Amino acid sequence: MVRVEQPGGRRDHPEAVGVSIVAEGQVEVLRNGRWRKAREGTELTIKDSVRTGADALAQVEFYDADGESGAVATTIDLVPESEISIEHFEISKSLPRKRQGFIDVAKGYLRAFTKGCATGSIFSVKAGTTVCGIRGSSVDISFDP
Repeated sequence: MVRVEQPGGRRDHPEAVGVSIVAEGQVEVLRNGRWRKAREGTELTIKDSVRTGADALAQVEFYDADGESGAVATTIDLVPESEISIEHFEISKSLPRKRQGFIDVAKGYLRAFTKGCATGSIFSVKAGTTVCGIRGSSVDISFDP
């Protein structure tokens, strides 16, 4: 996978919560009711959706790395024919920095990875009626509605 670093934590959109890192193929982002082609470095906001085409791979990296706590950026890898939406994402401003994230899987397969989270942090992934909480680990989720 290709990794894109945001220099100095700069974000083009003040409400951005992560960046779409496209590896290959047709990857699109749904924002304001319209699907648009995603490119390396496309920033994502809450309520955005990401989908991959038949031969596409993508990675979403969230802006939640924290050098003070040792937390690395939460990442989600998507395989072909997958779709997710970012429902909620928040990082507390006080130390220790708690992360709260919620992703909804519309279809497909993903791998989510978190590491170094502060106590009380949670990153949840919903697939259908099932919710999986991730705290400092990696999880693979497949959903075929």
